[in-house]
Amino acid sequence: MRTKLHATRAVLSLLARRAVLFGTIIGGIVFGLIFLGCWALAYYVSPWWWILLAAYIPILFTFLLIRLFVGFLLNRLYSVKNLTKTQRKAVGNFADKLQRLAEARGIGWPMFAFICFKDLLFYRDLRTARNTIEDGTSLKRDFEELEKLF
Repeated sequence: MRTKLHATRAVLSLLARRAVLFGTIIGGIVFGLIFLGCWALAYYVSPWWWILLAAYIPILFTFLLIRLFVGFLLNRLYSVKNLTKTQRKAVGNFADKLQRLAEARGIGWPMFAFICFKDLLFYRDLRTARNTIEDGTSLKRDFEELEKLF
């Protein structure tokens, strides 16, 4: 039972880290574009546009504090430093499968059919459908193998 808990926490921690990294990148791009817009307005129009940063800076610091807090919580959930190289690779492979299945589930059947049609057209094989079926059927076996590593 303890191994199942450790394996589950490791997989969830990795998936959460990926989601937080994606959110951090998006947030960084948005904040960078806002700053770039303020700079351009202040440089080309009027220096008074720097006042807009009075609202921007507290929001940026709040974002950074929340990001640090979430990172701290993720380290408390399950630290990646505790994993061996084989465990880290197995957890990454299992998380990749879960992520691919979630993406396939989220795109809807018309888009999935279009991707399968594209596979038939370019590769003469239903790669996406085959990989999705293989990922779905092998999850239980893969989790049992992952559980043995903990």
